[in-house]
Amino acid sequence: MSVQLVPPEVITEQIFQGRIGHYFRSSIPGFGLVTWQLVSFQPPAPGAGPGAGVVSMNVINPNGTFQFMQVSTQDLVGLQYLGPTLPVSPGPGPGPGPGPRPPWCQWFPWHPQCSGGMGGPGPWGGPGFGREYVAYVPVIIPYPYR
Repeated sequence: MSVQLVPPEVITEQIFQGRIGHYFRSSIPGFGLVTWQLVSFQPPAPGAGPGAGVVSMNVINPNGTFQFMQVSTQDLVGLQYLGPTLPVSPGPGPGPGPGPRPPWCQWFPWHPQCSGGMGGPGPWGGPGFGREYVAYVPVIIPYPYR
């Protein structure tokens, strides 16, 4: 396995292509694989050793915040161009669903846990029972007179 250090010429080429503010992914010792935004680049001074340039970058933390840092090109391992916008990682997706239907729903299908309550579909899909309103019906209970 060979380590691919990023020469200063590669970063200079990215700047010449107008990629300041664009996003990249590299491995940085002590940080691991990181996504970062190119802010600027200071090439090596004349007479300095090869690969001594300094990249200014905003590192994107796992919580989505940015952290400014400066890294020597000697510390960048690999370079993947991601584009002018920050890639969106896929979210966890929809939840697992309502779970199994309670067994007693066969005797009490109007219960909210079985049908979704008063009209409308229940959590297990399918229609409700058309109960859009509650009707109060007067009931006459004869009172025994003495």
